[in-house]
Amino acid sequence: MKNILVIEDEEFVRETISDMLEIEGYIPILAKNGEAGLECLSQIKPDLILCDINMPVMDGYEVLERLKSTESLSTIPFIFLTAKASNDDMRRGMELGADDYIFKPFKARDLLNAINTRLEVYDRSKVMTETKLDELRLQLASSLPHEFRTPLNVILATSQFLHKKMDMMEKNEIKDMIYNIVNSGNRLSKLISNYLVYTNLLLNKEELDFKDKVFTNYTIDPEDMIENSFLRMASEFERMEDIEIDCVPAVIDVYPEYFLKIADELASNAFKFSKDGTKINVSTHIEDEYYILIVKDRGIGFDLTKLDEIGGFRQFGRKTMEQQGMGLGLAIIKLVCQRFNIDIKIDSNPNEGSTFTLKLPIKKESV
Repeated sequence: MKNILVIEDEEFVRETISDMLEIEGYIPILAKNGEAGLECLSQIKPDLILCDINMPVMDGYEVLERLKSTESLSTIPFIFLTAKASNDDMRRGMELGADDYIFKPFKARDLLNAINTRLEVYDRSKVMTETKLDELRLQLASSLPHEFRTPLNVILATSQFLHKKMDMMEKNEIKDMIYNIVNSGNRLSKLISNYLVYTNLLLNKEELDFKDKVFTNYTIDPEDMIENSFLRMASEFERMEDIEIDCVPAVIDVYPEYFLKIADELASNAFKFSKDGTKINVSTHIEDEYYILIVKDRGIGFDLTKLDEIGGFRQFGRKTMEQQGMGLGLAIIKLVCQRFNIDIKIDSNPNEGSTFTLKLPIKKESV
């Protein structure tokens, strides 16, 4: 049986709704004002909330604002009850996240239909979330052990060999083995970082546990981040002659930690999936109120019909071109773009290359 919280200051209306709900098999939880409603929410999580707008102590808008600011309660279906509401009032409620309005006086059937509809939508949403989590669990179970074990095995085997044989080895041999340990350690570190970023984004976590947290919600030097990411990757792949960068400065309305992940993953993708000696062009320009980032490579490309399949732990062309990693790069880019309303366009042809075009919002000056 589902619990429904009724926040209504008029006792007659409150009791009438309670009787309706009990007849339909719901469990009503009653509160005489917004403050009392929030007290109920601290003790129980209802399946749906009916809330009057005009109430003493705390009105319905404030209840909804408090509800949406609490992560564990923010997805509960919320229906306003009101005797009158202008277009502005309704717009305000919808902008705050209200799911529906019911006008007083209302018919029992109209109220119950609205409740049933919102509960069905909520239940479908929960099923979809659980399906997504099940898929993530399956992907983790099948991908993580192999991907983590590969660099870890190199680290363990090489370090154990050094420990036993170092006294009999040449200096250059030792140096090469240490390089392999460092390289595998960096790879393992990136795998863990991408896994944490991807799961936090997928589960809509507000904060990410970045190693070097920058306490701003906008990026003041995207051109430097882009250049650093692509030059570092060019150095790692020993392809400094292949990279061409032409970026202009701006301040963009994207968290720097997230933008850095975009730059890193675009750079990694461009070098991983293109061959030595082919050019990689990176450029930015300002267009209207947007910072346009374009990354073009002449690599293996991929089938655009599979764009909707972009997801974690899945790589395009894995059967024909083995690559290190869990295939999280494009998935991370996609989720960050969704989080910050960044338009992304991908043009790609197999064996011809790919072009990524991102339209990032420029931060508006405070008035």
